[in-house]
Amino acid sequence: MSLSRKNLINLALIALIVAVGVLTFTGSAALGGEPKLDINVHYKEQIISAAYKVYGRPSLKFWVAKTVLKNTGDVPVRNVKVSYYIDGYTSWSTPTEYDEIPPGGAVVDTYYPKLPKKVAELTSPVPTKLYIKVTYDKGGRTEEIVQSKDIEILGVHDIVYSSIPAEESLLTFPDVFSNAPLLAAWVTPTDPVVREFSDLGNKLAGGAGASLSDEGALKTMQGIWQALLIRGTTYKTEPEGFWTGKYAQYVKFPRDTILDGEGTCIDLAIMYASLVAAQGLTDVYIMLVPGHAFPVVRLPKSGAMIPIETTTLNQGATFKQAVQTAVYNWQQKFSKGPYIPISVKMWQASGVTPPELPPLPPDILERKGIKQKILEVINKLGGELRSYSNNYFSIRYPSSWSEDSGTDDEGSFVSWTYPEDEGMTLYVSWTPFQGSLSDYISYIESLYDEHRMGMQQGQIGACPYVVASYAWEYEGQPWMSNEIYILCKGVGIHLSFQAEKRYWDDGTASTVWERVMGTFYPMIAGG
Repeated sequence: MSLSRKNLINLALIALIVAVGVLTFTGSAALGGEPKLDINVHYKEQIISAAYKVYGRPSLKFWVAKTVLKNTGDVPVRNVKVSYYIDGYTSWSTPTEYDEIPPGGAVVDTYYPKLPKKVAELTSPVPTKLYIKVTYDKGGRTEEIVQSKDIEILGVHDIVYSSIPAEESLLTFPDVFSNAPLLAAWVTPTDPVVREFSDLGNKLAGGAGASLSDEGALKTMQGIWQALLIRGTTYKTEPEGFWTGKYAQYVKFPRDTILDGEGTCIDLAIMYASLVAAQGLTDVYIMLVPGHAFPVVRLPKSGAMIPIETTTLNQGATFKQAVQTAVYNWQQKFSKGPYIPISVKMWQASGVTPPELPPLPPDILERKGIKQKILEVINKLGGELRSYSNNYFSIRYPSSWSEDSGTDDEGSFVSWTYPEDEGMTLYVSWTPFQGSLSDYISYIESLYDEHRMGMQQGQIGACPYVVASYAWEYEGQPWMSNEIYILCKGVGIHLSFQAEKRYWDDGTASTVWERVMGTFYPMIAGG
């Protein structure tokens, strides 16, 4: 069948219109539709060298640069490649490739550099440059754009608490301290200095097994606290502006705080967390609250959270007082927030791990006289603790102290005496007794000529107890004592720790009391 002349003309016109349309479309692309790429680089002005390992772990999302590429033209942008370089510390990164960015489209490219460990050798901030290179196809050739940004690699002791730009920050506590999890990199339980000091603290505790029971954990925590008191560790007030989150702040590693014998609240919190973690109590936290920081330890069996106010080292507070102060502060000041609990265990497992610290002499604690000072106290206390138990109570006592037992006016007794000069004695008696606890206390007090200085009450299970303190003179020497009275199931138990006042004055007696009191348990209260 043939087409008429009229139909041929119509088909020709249609073909011409289509051709013109195609020419018009392709012509506009060729004449006015070249690729247009807007490049906007967000970057961290400061790199925290102590936590340098986190930047190479994308899962942690601590990027160094974030490049937003937006196609603002009318045609696709093709064969886009983005790479980065930190002058003096990395080579150009392997380019990230994007085949095509459509008109109006955008991509976000992030830079997670694997930094060399030499950054952890920096003792002060070092300025350098971050380079960003973007290439893409443009009119048959490769367009290359390179931008540079001034950045700073901080010294290994420095942290900046927030990297969020001012225009993006809501000034909330989490924003102002967005880098807080990186403090986990300062917790160093495997550092030989930390391990050795922690072991000395555990010896003070009588070699308690910290991770085996809550009681062992508390004894170890207490022993480490006593070691810090013996060392003379003090709290150093933070400089003005420390908690603003805006500036780089100097944070000590635990080894430095131990060797220097002083630190800010955050230094002390990090140090204490490291020391207890070295004994197996790895579920530790650094709690940040407005203007303050303190450590929290989770007990291994009950899961109870124990806060410690480490700044009370300044006042020579006992471990019990440090915990009581922390609990009070939490309840009265901080519990309603804002606060940031930094789980050291979780963040270190995620990759926020400590940097490589330079080796120190293996006898550094001896060179500083720290080890000898603690060992002298341990020896004075009678070395490590041994266990004693019967049907009525259990207790641990200094292994080198001389033992005696028998009966006296109080009933059956066992005692241990400091062998050097008999200036300290640990004594426990037990006897059947019918009456009230106050009757039992009055009976015991009637046997002695002592002045009661204080008293407080408590309860173990269904058994009431009283803790009291006394003072008296013996052969011209002033003595003091701490004593515990318990009446349970028709049996009275009396624990007395007596020492010459000079031993209380130099802290020796207080240390013995802290060691022993935490091990004393009335068996009949649980039976």
